[in-house]
Amino acid sequence: MVDRPSTDGRYSSGYWFWALASSTQLGAGVVSYRRGCSGDSRLMPFKAFVVASLFVGAGATSAAGLLNFFGIHKVWNT
Repeated sequence: MVDRPSTDGRYSSGYWFWALASSTQLGAGVVSYRRGCSGDSRLMPFKAFVVASLFVGAGATSAAGLLNFFGIHKVWNT
């Protein structure tokens, strides 16, 4: 892995990590969703929460990766 200096002097590891994390979470969410309800019905709320958090996590990591890719590293409140 090649480290590249960013605009503020820090080094970023690359953008492939964010894309890999996002696609892995999205794939796990799709597999869990397609598998459906199996087993004990008392665990259904927990399973629904896990699947929903996988989709939310995939969206968050893809958004963070896009912000990192476009060079937005800080948010300033003006």
